[in-house]
Amino acid sequence: MNLILMMSADNPPQRRRKNLRLAWVLAGFALFMLLSSIPFWKGLFELAVTGAQ
Repeated sequence: MNLILMMSADNPPQRRRKNLRLAWVLAGFALFMLLSSIPFWKGLFELAVTGAQ
């Protein structure tokens, strides 16, 4: 754990801002993928339900 704390203390503010921006971009991309896949999962579920009948 001390190694992690030492590594974070060595980060200059510019690198920390860049990492934070990248984290937000990745989080936004993951959210977009999650929301855009909802129609796919709904369609797959409906296909499974109608296929079982």
